[in-house]
Amino acid sequence: MQYINRIKVKFSQKKTSSSPAHTISDIREHIELLERKQQLQQAKVDAEVQKAKKLLMQKDRRGALMALKRKKLLEKEIANTENIRYNLELQALTLENANASAQTVDAFRRGNQQLRRAHDKLKVEEVDDVMADTQELVEESNMVSDALAQPLAGNAYVDEEELRAELDELEGEELDRYMLETEEKMEREEKANGNARVASSTHKETVRETASSRVELPKEEEINDEERELRELEQSMAV
Repeated sequence: MQYINRIKVKFSQKKTSSSPAHTISDIREHIELLERKQQLQQAKVDAEVQKAKKLLMQKDRRGALMALKRKKLLEKEIANTENIRYNLELQALTLENANASAQTVDAFRRGNQQLRRAHDKLKVEEVDDVMADTQELVEESNMVSDALAQPLAGNAYVDEEELRAELDELEGEELDRYMLETEEKMEREEKANGNARVASSTHKETVRETASSRVELPKEEEINDEERELRELEQSMAV
């Protein structure tokens, strides 16, 4: 709310200024405010990740999921802010180009006036109507830079299938890592006891059964975004 009020104050203070230079300056200041807003949003995202890790260590999975949900919302806000920044930067650039074009057209116009005074009756149909009004003001400033380069909306779509596949891959990696570590540990113990081959076969089966019981893969339809991200967080903490 404080951020929005600051924007309103800045724009209300310069409301009476209508020159292109003042407008461009206002846009640049607004872009800087958006950059600071993104930094604050990113700090909140990092804080939610740390909160989720802390809650996981306290065995509070529900609380950790809520922290990840808040993180997702903040990430969408960051993406939207980035899109707004991009469009404002494009608008400032377009305005600068349009202003330069207007000054160029004005220079043509003043030059034409001087030519008329110098040559008096030299018209040539007013220099083909001032070069067809300088080619219709450079085709209306290239149709206002192709309508400010279109898309304004952010992409909030999340591919559930892709996230499920990523979760399955991470769980498989965790299972492989656990089995490898356990096998290496048992092999060291077997060498010390002099029964490497027999014990290895027995222990490998034990490892697979234990790992399968510890890493129970949920049914695909029961997995959602937050559950998947929570598991990824648990795995990163385990490493």
